[in-house]
Amino acid sequence: MKVIHTEIEFSVSWEERERLIGQGLIIPEALDRAVLKRQVEFLAGRKCAANGISQLTGQYFGETLPINEDRSPQWPPSLIGSITHTQGYAGALVGFRQEFAGLGLDAERLIENDSKGMAKYICCPQELDKLLETGIPLDRRQTLTLVFSAKESLFKCIFPLVKTFFGFHEAKLTQILEDRTSGQFSGTLELVNAVGCFPKGFQFETAFQFREDLCLTKTMLPSKVYEKFLMI
Repeated sequence: MKVIHTEIEFSVSWEERERLIGQGLIIPEALDRAVLKRQVEFLAGRKCAANGISQLTGQYFGETLPINEDRSPQWPPSLIGSITHTQGYAGALVGFRQEFAGLGLDAERLIENDSKGMAKYICCPQELDKLLETGIPLDRRQTLTLVFSAKESLFKCIFPLVKTFFGFHEAKLTQILEDRTSGQFSGTLELVNAVGCFPKGFQFETAFQFREDLCLTKTMLPSKVYEKFLMI
């Protein structure tokens, strides 16, 4: 299975906006009056998507992906993907639809503090404490950011399949494993309640890494896994 991850760094400025438009991207009518930050983020994400499609298919793709009614990107029929952006970073994950039923990519800057009780909003009861007790080489801020990002990537991965909005407490991160050779991590997300066609207890594998204050998380659902599940 082949999946392409593309990324760029950007600044929020009129110069950046014009630079991206100069590369063939367009601002859709729905964003004509959006603030500069929203427009630049949109363009940067679409640029990553176009680069990913070009690399995956081996053919230049210079179009700007349209926006679906649910505000998600409208990918070409044979492809599937996910776009993310946060404070100067944009990325896209692209694969073939025959190989993946769902792809989710999320990027987050480190959560600064928990003064607003974000842990209660993001985590299931005892979820954060149990992860910290396992001895993972991550501090509380990193772990909280990871839980948030992992659940965001899960939502992006399966929402097109379930067509149902669900909150952070519908899934929990139950395991984190470190690959000391690559410096990357993997984890298991388990549904606390049924979501669409996925029953309570269904597990998704996620992968993530930290780059200084940036957390990148990928959740991928192979088509074979999804099709086998539907046959049960």
